[in-house]
This record gives sequence, C-alpha cells and structure tokens, in this order.
Amino acid sequence: MLPSQQHARNRFAVFLLCCMLALYVSTFVTPALPSLLAQDPAPAEGPAAPAAGGEHKGEGNIILHMLTSIGWVMGPIFLILSMGLVFLVVLMIMDLRMGDAVPPAFVEEFTDTVNKRKFKDAFEMAKNDNS
Repeated sequence: MLPSQQHARNRFAVFLLCCMLALYVSTFVTPALPSLLAQDPAPAEGPAAPAAGGEHKGEGNIILHMLTSIGWVMGPIFLILSMGLVFLVVLMIMDLRMGDAVPPAFVEEFTDTVNKRKFKDAFEMAKNDNS
C-alpha cells in the first residue's frame, strides 16, 4: 500500500471517529447538562406554562427526536448517505488545488499577452483554454 493511500485511510478513520463523537455528544451529553447544572432540582409550584419556542413539558432533545422519527430502516441509510456526502465534499475540496484548476503556464502567457495589449489574442486564448 502506498503511503498516500495509508494517509487517506487514516484521515477517513479520524473523520468517522469525530462524526461519531459529535453525534454522541449532541444526543446524550448536551440534554443532560441543564439538569446537572441546575441549583434547585425541585419543580416550581402551580401549573407549568409551556416553554418559549413551542416546546411543551416532556419534549426532549430535537436530535434524539429526529433519530427516533426516521425509523430503523431509513436511519442507517440516511446516516451512511450523510456521512458519505460530507466525506466526498471534504475530499473534493482537499483534492482541488489552484495549480490544477488554473495552470500557472497559462496564467503567465495570458498576462504577457494582456501586457502587450493584444486583447483579441488574450480573449481567444482564454476562450480556447479548458481551465
């Protein structure tokens, strides 16, 4: 295996680990923080009014609600597709380099043509180049 392939596999493993950690923290740790940080865990006297934002008493974490609503069939498919899409976008951004998108030789030749005030030739050169 080439060193670049090993490096790509290591990056992918770290990426997956970070995604799983973020999902765990947002689902299980974040909802428990308010109850852990509360000074007075006793409920207030009297009827409770609904919370702001349309939340009613008993509603939990929105991420946990979405995960349970999506179901057991579509859940893993949705998770794999989401992670794959994010991985693909990150990989494409890392692979795209300015030298590949706009070759330095073309930029130099185009700049020289414009500096010589040959605008028609520069236009034709830019129109015919794929980059």
